[in-house]
Parts: sequence; C-alpha cells; structure tokens
Amino acid sequence: MGKSDRTSLATSEARSHPTRRAFVKKALLSAAMMPHAVQTLGAADSAKALPHFSASQTPAAQQSGSQPRIFMEPFNYEGVRLLDGRMKSQYTAARDYFFGINNDDMLKGFRMRAGLSAPGNDLGGWYSGDPRARYWWSAGDTFNVFGQWLSGMARMSKATGDEAMGAKAVHLMIEWARAIDSDGYFYYSRRPSHPHYTYEKTVCGLVDLYEFSGRKDALPLLEKITDWAIPSLDRERKPDTGTEWYTLSENLYRAYQLTDRKRTRLNSSH
Repeated sequence: MGKSDRTSLATSEARSHPTRRAFVKKALLSAAMMPHAVQTLGAADSAKALPHFSASQTPAAQQSGSQPRIFMEPFNYEGVRLLDGRMKSQYTAARDYFFGINNDDMLKGFRMRAGLSAPGNDLGGWYSGDPRARYWWSAGDTFNVFGQWLSGMARMSKATGDEAMGAKAVHLMIEWARAIDSDGYFYYSRRPSHPHYTYEKTVCGLVDLYEFSGRKDALPLLEKITDWAIPSLDRERKPDTGTEWYTLSENLYRAYQLTDRKRTRLNSSH
C-alpha cells in the first residue's frame, strides 16, 4: 500500500471513528446551539421534539422580559419513583444504616460541646479520635458528616415518601439547633478539622431540609451559622488539595437561589 493510500485510509478512518477530542468538541457545540434551535421551534413542535425540556419562564423573566428562558429543570425528586431493583436494595441498606445509629449517638458531641445533657455512645473513629495518637485523625472531629446525614435523609424521604426517614432528619436538626452557641458556633467540638468543609456540608443539610422537607425553621439556623462563618472562617485564597474545595460555594448559591438572601450571596462570593 502506497503512502497516498495509507493517508487516504487514515483520513477515511478518522471520519468514521472521530477522536475523543473531536467528539467532545462536537458535543459541546451541539449543546451550545440547542437553546437557539429550541427558540426557532413553535410551542407545539418544541414540545414534540424535546419532551424533557420546559419553555417556562421564571417570575423575574416574565416581569422584566430580559432574563433567559428556562429550557430544562430538575425533577426535584418528584418526577421519578424508586422501584424494585439494585438501586432499591442500596436505598434499603442506606436506610437500615441510618436507623441503626441512635439519634443520641449522632448528637452526643454537639451536646457535650454546648454543655448540655449528652446521653448516648461515642461514635468512635474520626469523631472520637485516637487517645494513642496513632493516626492523622487522632484529634477527632475530622470531616464531620452531620450535614450530609441531614441532606441524605431529606432527599431519601422526598424521593420515596419515607416519612420515618424525614422525621429522623427533622428531629436531628431540632436537637442539633439547641446546641448552637449564641454567636452561631455550631461544630461538633471545639477542634473541628477542616471547618470550611463542615460548614458547607451543614449548609447543604439545612438547604435540603428547607427545599425537600418544607422546613422553614431551617432558614433561621442557616442564617445564624452563616453570621458566625462570615467573620470567623478564613477567607485567604490558597490552594486546597485536601478537601472538596469546589463545593464550598455550591450550596451557598443554592441557598441564595431558594431564599434570595443577600447574606449567603455575600459569603459565597468570597
């Protein structure tokens, strides 16, 4: 096979088997053009062509006429149902795990730090630390996931209608709120590891309880801990490779979207 033949064959293969770079480039261009394509369709045609897209407008857009139209919205855990299968089995396992941990055990550290009655058992591991100082997490209160617990329970309850799971999340929030200091300090102990991370996950839990469980009493708690966080958490911009730094503004922005509270916008912008 001559050089020109090989070149022709390579070109032909490239056309039929595009590189990942070319595929991604084409996909991005297609996605970028999608809103323009939808706008050229009539309401009936767009509904047929894109059944998963919505041409609804936000109230602000309807009033000003200057905001972009919304073409896609999340299910918000109401558009799907969890049927029998592997995902249902995973849900059941997670549910059993959450209910297997006593509420007093989950709350013990918060109550002890606040000087309240603290029945229950220590959680151990990252929460309790290691008295023999054998591990990097020996000081305890490392990557506390209380906020993730609230978030997971609120979402699980919303997606499945599991009232008991939702009630557990609400009870934990209310009891945890009793342990928040008057100035808004809310951590599990006086020595929290990675306080920015824990703050952001706590914000996530409160936002999810507000959005998915309808708990309006989560908002005053969110404001209170944010009032503490604004002057207390370090704002220095420095590389962080040890935590999920990219999520730090995500849930603050969600809080702003849901409540239009300037305080959360201010905090997320820094």
